[in-house]
Amino acid sequence: MIIAMLLLQLMKVVNMARKSERPSLVLTQEQRSTLQELSASRVASTREVERAKVMLGYADGVSITELQRRLGFSRPMIAVG
Repeated sequence: MIIAMLLLQLMKVVNMARKSERPSLVLTQEQRSTLQELSASRVASTREVERAKVMLGYADGVSITELQRRLGFSRPMIAVG
């Protein structure tokens, strides 16, 4: 029983190390337009602008690593934020 539990935990760690199959984010044209406006805003909060940029990149299929490089955000901010 203990070995089975350890094996299950090991499998989780191995799966986490692989490239994840993240679900796609499909935006309507209206949603995309709203996010594009927000991402270029000078009056919205910094957090809202950052999230809009991340969501647009995510919807375009950009990897988390590439979003991190392009936007200069930490990986946890992109993956969880």
